[in-house]
Amino acid sequence: MRQFQTVTQVDSKDAREMLRKHNWKIDEAIDNFFTHQNRRTSSNSTPQRIDRKVIENLFRRYSNGDKPDFMFAEEIIRFCADLKLDPTSLPVLVIAWKFKAKKQCVFTKSEFVDGMYDLGCDSVDKLRNQIPHVMAELDNSKSDSFKQLYRFTFGYAKDEGKKNLDIDTACAYWSILLQNKFVFLDLWTQFLSGADGKKRNTIPEDTWNVTLDFVNQISDLNQYDTEGAWPTLLDEFVEFGKCKEKERQQHLQKQGQHCFYSGANGEEQMQID
Repeated sequence: MRQFQTVTQVDSKDAREMLRKHNWKIDEAIDNFFTHQNRRTSSNSTPQRIDRKVIENLFRRYSNGDKPDFMFAEEIIRFCADLKLDPTSLPVLVIAWKFKAKKQCVFTKSEFVDGMYDLGCDSVDKLRNQIPHVMAELDNSKSDSFKQLYRFTFGYAKDEGKKNLDIDTACAYWSILLQNKFVFLDLWTQFLSGADGKKRNTIPEDTWNVTLDFVNQISDLNQYDTEGAWPTLLDEFVEFGKCKEKERQQHLQKQGQHCFYSGANGEEQMQID
């Protein structure tokens, strides 16, 4: 059904109906669909077949000269430039997710071709137009799509052969993924950089995954249950956050206890209320 919808852009109800009529033979169902273009589609554009050969030719335009079955950082940057995207932006991470890429800054030929085909795109322009629709699925950090993207990112971002994610890399990807979704993002990054006096080097996968639960459940540090099954890192973060808030309140209170006025000689005087 997913493949049929990608090619035809119909909704799930119509996809199921068409496939059942053709005994779930996808090629036969697709041929029949395009023979009767008056069938309802989920978009206003006329559906078109996606040709893998066209996608393969597109890949060759960007592939590495020495290793033609790969796109590396330089080639991906050129690809992003044609898409008018910042290589470090969330949409590019989303593309890597949709391509099921296994390594940072690397697209294999099969990842690129299969990913473009699944997205129903055989040109840069089509991919550029498709991105806003994919991004719309990710607005809510509680959605299944966002959770899938979030979990994908850990394996994609960590170094090959390593079990944990380097702390600087984790912070960089949290900044990309959780912008406008995590109310404590700046404080979290400050904490992980060692503002509490502790040095941290890596993030385990369990901690990475549970952090999204924290993001979705805790909007006020007072909501945090210290007796809950949270990792130690989050216990320490909440303690750090509460201390920072206490310091802020004391600073504001101290400022409010002082008022300034001009003395008889014109010099500024301070009075303690």
